[in-house]
Amino acid sequence: VYPRVQNVYGAIVLGDMALLTLARPASESVPGLEPIGVIREPLPASAVGQAVVSGGYGSRVCGTMDFSPIRYWAKLKLMGMGAIQLTFVPDDGALNKGDSGAGILATDAHGETKVIGVLSTGTAKCDKSSAPRLSHYGSWLAERVDPVVGCGDVTPEGSCVNGKAVYCRDQTLVEEDCVA
Repeated sequence: VYPRVQNVYGAIVLGDMALLTLARPASESVPGLEPIGVIREPLPASAVGQAVVSGGYGSRVCGTMDFSPIRYWAKLKLMGMGAIQLTFVPDDGALNKGDSGAGILATDAHGETKVIGVLSTGTAKCDKSSAPRLSHYGSWLAERVDPVVGCGDVTPEGSCVNGKAVYCRDQTLVEEDCVA
């Protein structure tokens, strides 16, 4: 569990992100399952204002506990990118009680759907939600994720986005400050 995450109210929440390690790939147990990758490079500043989606089994009515056995999808708008968190507002549907832990999905620079955050907190009015910014936790995740995953689409040359250089060296993602 990652120890420090800032919520939509600005408070530090301890232990708000967990990583589940399976004994074998889930796709071996569920035929046709295609895992969605986690973003490995920083989101560009231009991502603010863009549409993202999230799905969950939480309450369908804000402020209630009427959880659903059916996953519902919500279209959200990315409104802020702090150093360690992303902030969203509803666009078509909203995230509610019980949706915590849902992946926030966006299309990366290569046109692939990636998990960019994991829903953490929201307001009582369901009008604003936040999620840990997974690209910020790249090193923490890389230490815990099976190294077979490699670098995905990140090349040895890499890229510099928002002051962070991300590149692949020996099938390991490296993140450091960009050099001018």
